[in-house]
Amino acid sequence: ISNDGIIVGGINDAICAYWKDNEWHALPVKEENSALNLANAITPDGSRIVGRVGYSGLNFESEQMTTPVYWDRNAEGGYDTYKILPYPTTDFCGRKPQYITAIAISDDGQTIVGQVVDWSGFFIYPIIYTQNEAGEWSYRTISEGILYPEGAEFPAWPGEEPSGEEYMTEEELTAYLEAVNNYMIEMNKYMNGETDICPDEPYPGDYIVERKEEYKAALYQYQQRLMYFDEIFMNTMYNTSFIFNNVYLSGNGRYYNTTIEKLDATDPMRPFTTSTPICID
Repeated sequence: ISNDGIIVGGINDAICAYWKDNEWHALPVKEENSALNLANAITPDGSRIVGRVGYSGLNFESEQMTTPVYWDRNAEGGYDTYKILPYPTTDFCGRKPQYITAIAISDDGQTIVGQVVDWSGFFIYPIIYTQNEAGEWSYRTISEGILYPEGAEFPAWPGEEPSGEEYMTEEELTAYLEAVNNYMIEMNKYMNGETDICPDEPYPGDYIVERKEEYKAALYQYQQRLMYFDEIFMNTMYNTSFIFNNVYLSGNGRYYNTTIEKLDATDPMRPFTTSTPICID
């Protein structure tokens, strides 16, 4: 809430908005039908609002779900279309983040703090955005030594699984795509209750003949790299994270306050969680 009574938040699960003069006003956003849109904080003088915007029809496996943004007040007293804050395109181990947020703002509007939620959705760590005198924004993340041991090195994220289509001849690809199309037709019938038979999804390897061994080798190497990555990831990061949306900033923009949570499963029959307050200077 600002000093003159402007309250920021959201209405109808999809519209960033602010309360002023006894009524709600929608903030201009490009994805009005995303339930992930939300205004989180406002400067005391009401000149800047921060929050996040989401995307409609997103593919969870390949797209970031929210982006950090801010709105500046214009000469008419309303707010201009949001501007996107700079943010990392990958999380701390090279995958696309699930969420990146902007939750609190300093009194002068030049320091904004939020969180990065990693690709898996299990690990959360702070992000700090700062604006210099020239109006340029930069960011930095803080997690080393808190989420994972200082100096820990992660293997390279192996990326996407090898595509079987790349190993197919034209004839093999045609047969595979036809099978995929038939699968989609039969799956729609199953989902609509027109049949009780759930079809089996076509496996690319069944349609590769000439380069089958090459494809199998590439797939095996990928799976080995993925298993190694997962093992390092879970052994290093297991059960430690900042609490989601638990973010507070002092008015002068100097102190970022939050909470870290750790599960102690030394005794798997009686695990317990400890929560520790954190102040970042």
